[in-house]
Amino acid sequence: MTPAGSVTLHITARPAHGEIDLEAWGSGAAWMLDQAPQLLGAADDVSSFQSGYDRVRTAWARNPHWRVARSGLVLEALVAAVLEQKVTGLEAWTGWRRLLYRFG
Repeated sequence: MTPAGSVTLHITARPAHGEIDLEAWGSGAAWMLDQAPQLLGAADDVSSFQSGYDRVRTAWARNPHWRVARSGLVLEALVAAVLEQKVTGLEAWTGWRRLLYRFG
């Protein structure tokens, strides 16, 4: 769910060509396509990344292009994470589905 409505995003990576193809459907499609570069790491600045943990430094050295997707939809991610921490997986998904059904 986006501020503009629901959306499905299909991402196709074409690394040999240095391209990513995006297709989006739903009332939030335009919003998602506008946000897609940030979602995929275009605005990431890793030049000053440092870690005090050996495991993190080792993982970064092996996977310097790995990114955590950034949607900008904090509330949506936070509610799901809190529900999953408080109850079992099935109960969390059921609760999430009920919240969405009732409140949108």
